[in-house]
Order: sequence, then C-alpha cells, then structure tokens
Amino acid sequence: MLPNLSYELCGSHLGGLSQLFVIPADQVLAVPEHQEYLLGADIVLEEGTSMSQLEFPEDAAEFKEDSAENDHGPYYKTKLEVFMPNDTPQMAQWTNALGQIKFCLVVYCDNNGNWKVVGSPEFPLTISSSLETGKSGANKSGTTFLFSGEALQKAFFYYGMEVGAQEPNTSGAPVTIVDGKGRILATVQPGGTFQIKSGFSYGFRILS
Repeated sequence: MLPNLSYELCGSHLGGLSQLFVIPADQVLAVPEHQEYLLGADIVLEEGTSMSQLEFPEDAAEFKEDSAENDHGPYYKTKLEVFMPNDTPQMAQWTNALGQIKFCLVVYCDNNGNWKVVGSPEFPLTISSSLETGKSGANKSGTTFLFSGEALQKAFFYYGMEVGAQEPNTSGAPVTIVDGKGRILATVQPGGTFQIKSGFSYGFRILS
C-alpha cells in the first residue's frame, strides 16, 4: 500500500552539499541493513582503511538520482558532481591518487544536515574527472569530479555517527566540543564521555 506523504513532514529543503567522503569500495567489509531507507549502524571498514575528505567551496557539489527501468525491472541512476577550483600540483596529485581507485562509495552531508551513502560494495560508483582552464579570465579554472553508478535502490540515509555524553555526578565546568567549521557537536559534563561511532577521523577543539 502506498502511504501518504506531506511536504510538511519533509523539513527544510536547502540545495547543495556541505561535506563529502570518498571510500574505496574494496575496503568496505559490510554496509548495515536498512530500515525504511535509514542505516542506523556503522559501515564496517577494513582495518587501516584510508578515506579522503573532499573539502569544496559552497555551491560546488550536487547529487542527482534518476529512476529508470530495463528488462530486469526498475533501478536508479546516481550521479554526484563536485567542482574543485584552481589547478595546482596538490590538485594534480589528489586527482591522480583518486584515479587509482577503480570503484568507490561516497558518504555526503547536504545543507539540511542529512547524511547519505551513495554506492555499495555490490553496486559501487565509478570515478572520472575533467580539468578545464577556460579561455579567459572570466572563466573559472578547476576540476570537475564525477561519481556515478546504478543501483537497485535509492541511496540510504546514514545515521551511523552518534554523539553521546555520559554525565556522572562530578564537579567542574562542562566543555563544548565543536568541529572545524565551528558547529557545536556536544556539551560534555566533567568526567563525561564524548563518543563518535563512525569510520571517519575527525579533529576537535575543546572550549572550556
């Protein structure tokens, strides 16, 4: 039975992406089972897995997911495109390293705070890039990275990262933990525990 859907239940709908991580597909051991398109547990990665965070300018990344059908039934075409400005030795090095990865998964966060996993070990994404300098100073120089693939289901929402704080009865002042963009992740009481359940690596500042 097809349920009802109201736009009021969908929340904010800002366009664009804010964060993106690339994971080599052959280093993903397992993706948890979903419940109503929500992955509530961690993606299981090989020990020592190297992931790459792509830090891009505002309004430089988008994700598209189109429905399609063939002789075997319905499926989805996915495409995630990111523009990285400028042409530098560091960009060339990163592009070359990315080109060594044949297949990948991408985890992204959109400007509404929704995390999604695009691709899977069974249906990974392919990678391509295109550098353009333009013909004049009015053109934008940079590289466009394209992550594309096909899947039997839509990309899953991902809530594998959890922030928790245990608050024992101790004295002292609480601390506020923020990420590199100044967003508050947690306020932890003295003696409390700040825990991240994720395959990703983060750095934090602690503000007393």
